[in-house]
Amino acid sequence: HVQVISAEDLEKAQSLTLPEYMNRYLGSVNINDAQNNPYQPDVQYRGFTASPLLGLPQGLAVYMNGIRFNEPFGDSVNWDLIPAGAIDTMTLQSGSNPAFGLNSLGGALALQTKTGFSAPKHQLEVKGGSWGRHSEELSSGWNNGTVGYFIDANYFKEDGWRDFSNSEVQQALGTFSWRGDRSDLDLTLATADNNLRGNGALPLELLKVDRSAVFTHPDIKHNRMFLASLNGSTDFTDDIKLSGNMYYRRNRMRTYNGDGSEFGGCGGGDKDEKVRGKAAHKFPRTGEDEQDELDRLNEVDDDSANDDGAVDTGGEDGDINTDEEGDTNSHVLCDQEGTQLTDTNKQPIANADNVLGGTINTSESVQRSFGFALQTAFSQQIFKHDNNLVVGWTYDNSSVHYSADSELGALTANRGVNGAGILLDDSRVRLNTATETYGAFFTDTFSLTEQLHLTVAGRYNHSNIKLMDQYGDALNGQHRFERFNPSAGLTYAILPSLTAYGNYSQSTRMPTPMELSCADPNAPCKLPNAFVSDPPLNQVVAETWEAGFRGKLSAIPETTLDWNAGYFQTNSNDDIIFQSAGGVIGNRGFFQNIGKTKRQGLELGLNATVFKRLHLDANYTYLDATVGVDYLSQSPSHPNADALGNVPVKSGSRLPGIPEHLIKLAVNYDIIPDWSLGVNMIYNGDQFLRGDQANLTEPLASYMLFNLKTEYRFNEHFSLFGKLDNIFNKRYQNFGTYGNTGGVLNDALGINDVDTRFVGVGAPRAGWVGIRITL
Repeated sequence: HVQVISAEDLEKAQSLTLPEYMNRYLGSVNINDAQNNPYQPDVQYRGFTASPLLGLPQGLAVYMNGIRFNEPFGDSVNWDLIPAGAIDTMTLQSGSNPAFGLNSLGGALALQTKTGFSAPKHQLEVKGGSWGRHSEELSSGWNNGTVGYFIDANYFKEDGWRDFSNSEVQQALGTFSWRGDRSDLDLTLATADNNLRGNGALPLELLKVDRSAVFTHPDIKHNRMFLASLNGSTDFTDDIKLSGNMYYRRNRMRTYNGDGSEFGGCGGGDKDEKVRGKAAHKFPRTGEDEQDELDRLNEVDDDSANDDGAVDTGGEDGDINTDEEGDTNSHVLCDQEGTQLTDTNKQPIANADNVLGGTINTSESVQRSFGFALQTAFSQQIFKHDNNLVVGWTYDNSSVHYSADSELGALTANRGVNGAGILLDDSRVRLNTATETYGAFFTDTFSLTEQLHLTVAGRYNHSNIKLMDQYGDALNGQHRFERFNPSAGLTYAILPSLTAYGNYSQSTRMPTPMELSCADPNAPCKLPNAFVSDPPLNQVVAETWEAGFRGKLSAIPETTLDWNAGYFQTNSNDDIIFQSAGGVIGNRGFFQNIGKTKRQGLELGLNATVFKRLHLDANYTYLDATVGVDYLSQSPSHPNADALGNVPVKSGSRLPGIPEHLIKLAVNYDIIPDWSLGVNMIYNGDQFLRGDQANLTEPLASYMLFNLKTEYRFNEHFSLFGKLDNIFNKRYQNFGTYGNTGGVLNDALGINDVDTRFVGVGAPRAGWVGIRITL
């Protein structure tokens, strides 16, 4: 099943981002707002994920202009780096199609950007409204038949509807094109510089007090990207075409997260005034610009950061003096398991007020990747039967420098964190990775008859991953993964307006460098920070079966109707999950192969235009996503966990975060030729919380949302448009997990600390208006 979206569709929908459009209009797509930032959702298609967050199993491949857009380190997808206004077509391909390479377990998203030949116009769009949100986008396209250009620049800023949630996005893309009689070239340059605040899930008890509150803050992600790519093709003959691309991409991601901590005195005592140690490098937070906060990643000097933060032992050779009661531990800091903490100079840390209650977790990853792809298409008859064969080769090379630290601090009254300048030795990571992936693929469609067509395809992938620990040797390792994945399918035109199809396909995803560095149950890591050892993981293999019908109806004048109905089943072997080992919001743990998972379901879709004025889109998905084996889930904050934090999961349990039922309905009516009004509805079924793989607690409730949009075109050059989201101000949650508030919440707020549920809060009613000038 293929869903194709045009630039015109995206413009009419007034969607801020591609995930917003996909969530509202595409079948079998839903989102989880784990971060509560419009540019950072977890996108799920048929229960497979494409997310900007580390720690999620990435099961969708994303390409832009034929270039893989999944990040090298964790296969994550940074949606904020994709300028929606520069997209010419968006194609969502279902199934485990091997032609799309790694990560296409559940499907693949292929994006094609505009050129001066596909978008030869000049346009300015300005919009603003709720939450201090405003955006300005300028695009320009031109060609003279031989050369052309397209440029798009977008600026977005908002305060956000939750506390401490302001964000800023800057995107730019330019394409310079040449067209010959039988050849073409496109050079694309793109850049982005974005500061995103996504303060994440909210404790359920705090939600009852204030839906706009945040648990701890700040949670900042700064993405800076540069991309250069060259795409070209040439027709050797009328039936042989060569095409290819080459690219270079650099992405620097920096995170700055203020979190609660579970640290305390090793003997259970509080800090004592006899402890004379104090923290160096006290950096104020109040009124500090977010960029200054991010720049602190490199401000703390390794040799001096902890000089004044170590304990004055009063003894010799590092022996810690006892107090009058003989307690040797109360003056130094330990974690929740009683292990003494040390700074990056290997010194114990004083148990003082300025290091209790909070941590600032920072990370930086500099990812560089380059590669090329080459393919040849042959459109020739074989034994007087039409045949289309494509053969191709790919090469991708990436290097990553990853660093992470945790700085101790104290919580402020509004649950921000004041850093003490003391960095934890146990949380420090300095890791370099290098990955090479070779691929060879083919796809062939042979017409057995005029109605019956056979398609076979296959791809061989070979990947080498090298991990190089720069702060020890625990992370060192080398891994190799290889596999050939096939697919085969038939389509049969029963009638000119009715087609049946069936398909089998395979795809794989290899463990990412991030997962390989965090796979030891005996040494859990903290996402996205600390990686601690390098045991092996198996690659995930997905097999998909699909069958269904699609057709057209056009018996009524000026009316068209396209429909589809299909069944799918994807079985994933050696699926990789993140096992939580605790932490304030369950972000400490390890990755593990758990065996089999299954995602099967039914899809129904309809697209109709009635008398050229009424436009209707409807999609229904039934999705049964379950685990196929019994296993022990690590979820220490789950209310049913045993003393070791384990929760038994039985085969057949539903996978968390995935609704069983999805319904989408969109109606657009042209009141007059120049004025349109549209309403869309989303029904999202109930879903279990992440961490409740055993399905033992109450799931998040189902919800139904309605959104309104309208546009008035004064003439071909000037339009006024607006939209109202969540018309009825529905209160809903579309993400849930378990965590430990760790005493961060207090009695003054009237909050019960016992409930361990955290939820991603849905946005309230909001509206925006804008103008569009086109020349």
